[in-house]
Amino acid sequence: MSNRPSTSRRWAGRPTGCPSPRPLPAWASTSWPPTSTGDSPPWPEGALMVAFEDALRMTLGSVPRTEATQVPLAYALGLVLAEDVASDVDMPPFNKAAMDGFAVARADLASVPRTLRVIEHVPAGAVPTRAIRPGECARIMTGAPVPEGADAVVRLEDTAPGPEQGTVLILKAVTPNANICLRAEDVARGDVVLKAGQVVTPLTVPTLAACGCATVHVHRRPTVAILSTGNEVVAVDETPTGGKIRDANAPYVAARLRLLGIEPTLLGIAPDEPARLRELLELGMRADALVVSGGVSAGDFDLVPGLLCELGAKVLFDSVAMQPGRPTVFARRGSAAIFGLPGNPVSVVVGTELFVVPALKTMMGYADVNPRRRRAVLAGPTHHRPGRLAHLPGVLSEAEGGWAVAPLPYHGSAHVHALSRANCLIVLPADAAEAPAGATVEVVELCAT
Repeated sequence: MSNRPSTSRRWAGRPTGCPSPRPLPAWASTSWPPTSTGDSPPWPEGALMVAFEDALRMTLGSVPRTEATQVPLAYALGLVLAEDVASDVDMPPFNKAAMDGFAVARADLASVPRTLRVIEHVPAGAVPTRAIRPGECARIMTGAPVPEGADAVVRLEDTAPGPEQGTVLILKAVTPNANICLRAEDVARGDVVLKAGQVVTPLTVPTLAACGCATVHVHRRPTVAILSTGNEVVAVDETPTGGKIRDANAPYVAARLRLLGIEPTLLGIAPDEPARLRELLELGMRADALVVSGGVSAGDFDLVPGLLCELGAKVLFDSVAMQPGRPTVFARRGSAAIFGLPGNPVSVVVGTELFVVPALKTMMGYADVNPRRRRAVLAGPTHHRPGRLAHLPGVLSEAEGGWAVAPLPYHGSAHVHALSRANCLIVLPADAAEAPAGATVEVVELCAT
């Protein structure tokens, strides 16, 4: 049985506003972690409540960037370059044919049609063996080096068979360097082609490969552990009975992190029992980041904040002035970042999208870490309980002249099925109880890596 005080007594000393995160109260600034008795944190839950903007600033400002490492190019997708990349070759490395045809000297084409003698065939991957002299040309394929003496390539379509074997009839004149890619016209040897801080994408991979980058110097992906908590939570493959529910949180967080290329460590489900929960929290904090769902609110069995303090973690905030997700905890121990998210699935999605993913991107060296936000016109009315910044599930779509967003039926932060149809969160200010159809609102796109 938990020694945690009842909810009513714990809330008796709760501040009514959203205090500034700095300076910390005396009990936090003089000694950290504060002395804890039993399994409760030594302050009223919510005493470190902060506004959303402050919570995000504190989170992103306190996570370290991962160290740089060498990874094979094939595994660099989604990682951030730790150094500039310069080309070790000219691109193209020689004057090359841009299409199939005949390499010619333009001086021979003062008048057309003109018959020229074909002195050799130059396929891609071969090197010409003869220079072009007056009255001569070479059959050439796309990508092949242009022979010395040639200053243009006539397209195959602009030729016809010559009157004799080994000749070709040129039907059209050409401009200087026509259909030739000149040496180094794309990139010269030594040019910086990609800057430190750029993300490796499918479109940058060809450039890296062309520069000979078999391995790439990047910031590594952080290691992440995921822990679900609660006596009521069972694994996905179990049939819930007797007040139990399946764990929807860990599968979601893991799936979301895989979009970043992160393969998390799943620690399973911790019971509301201090010894086992402490053991799993300690294990999780060996990773760069630990994401915990449940056990962070004001209930008698919400043990996570107190145990984090006992384990030497510094809690930067223990609640955020938003809904859903008010009892969101963020803590640090050494280089580890700890996210304590409320147990309801919608709260976990909101906390992961708005805090966890941006923090992990910051650790990876991304410059743009926050989810994309847009302005959209409401297709229908929506409302929430005023007092805290709200995030409600919606469907964002392109409309004539801009974007439209349709609110989804939503019964609260446990309404997991609402998420399966959503692609965004509708943001409503704390002082706005409702927004009518036709109003312009801010939306946050979901899972848009």
